[in-house]
Amino acid sequence: MTQRGFTLVEMMVAVTILLILLFSGMPALGSFTGNISLRVASEALRDGMAVARNEAIRRNTTVQFRFDTAEWTVVLPGSGGTDDTVLVRRAAPTDSTLRTDPAEGMVAFGGNGRTFPAGTALAVQYSNPAAGACRADGGEITCLRVELPVSGEPRLCDPAAAPGNPTAC
Repeated sequence: MTQRGFTLVEMMVAVTILLILLFSGMPALGSFTGNISLRVASEALRDGMAVARNEAIRRNTTVQFRFDTAEWTVVLPGSGGTDDTVLVRRAAPTDSTLRTDPAEGMVAFGGNGRTFPAGTALAVQYSNPAAGACRADGGEITCLRVELPVSGEPRLCDPAAAPGNPTAC
């Protein structure tokens, strides 16, 4: 009579090998999740700037984009002493380990989609100190920057990318 299945010893060896493989992959998993959370947060900020720019063009008036570590808002400034009107409000990602430099700020877009007053530019650097150091500083985390040139078109870039690379800042 033939027996089917695994013995207890075979099962324990398989579980031990699986655990060794799992624990050897943990550092890579930490950098992967750190990179993902940075990308999500920086893309959300870039998209918020694009929403504010589009609202300014659509309304043909000045619209402000305000951000801090907790949220970003698209605001139609009040005129003649009236209150500001919040057009869009979004909470920031819940990952409290992310850092922005500057921590808060505001930029305005004119009806033509360019930053207002003319010549205003903004760059927001994202990092995740809990996940590790940035690649630009010799680490494994891809810290990203959201750049807003005077043209008003927000862009996401990698400060550690080689010059000539399309993702370079």
